[in-house]
Amino acid sequence: DEVRKLAERSGRAAQEIAELIGTVRQGVEAAVNAMEAGTREVEAGAELAGGVGKALDGILQAMRRTNVCAQNISAAAEEVAASAGEVVRAVDNVAAITEENTAATEEMAASSGQVSKAVQGVAAVSQQTAASAEEVSASAEEVDASVKEISRTARGLASMAQELQALVSRFRL
Repeated sequence: DEVRKLAERSGRAAQEIAELIGTVRQGVEAAVNAMEAGTREVEAGAELAGGVGKALDGILQAMRRTNVCAQNISAAAEEVAASAGEVVRAVDNVAAITEENTAATEEMAASSGQVSKAVQGVAAVSQQTAASAEEVSASAEEVDASVKEISRTARGLASMAQELQALVSRFRL
């Protein structure tokens, strides 16, 4: 009788052990599945982070190129501004010389009748040339002002490009 009870208890204990082993096996399988899913998510995240890093590198390179272009534009604008100033001075000199020629021509016209008519024609042409020279001088001054504005704008762009470059460099992975 005791042997039978012991056998029944042993059978029940073996069945409980089998159930425990089944429960542990299911838990282990669930843990393995969760770990595999986690690994896939980590790999996907790593790929995404790599893509973001490449995109930020591309942005940084574009900002560097923009900065170089802005600096080149600024340098060219400064050269044009210097050249425009020289043109203004040259046109002013031409206007002064033309005015001197006009005065001399008018003096010569007073002394001779026939020469006077020819000189008057020359004086009219000289006055027209002086007026044209003044117009060219005014236009050159406007170009000079525009070039200086472009130069200021280019320096501003270069500054913004450097600031953007600094901001993008903070996002490196």
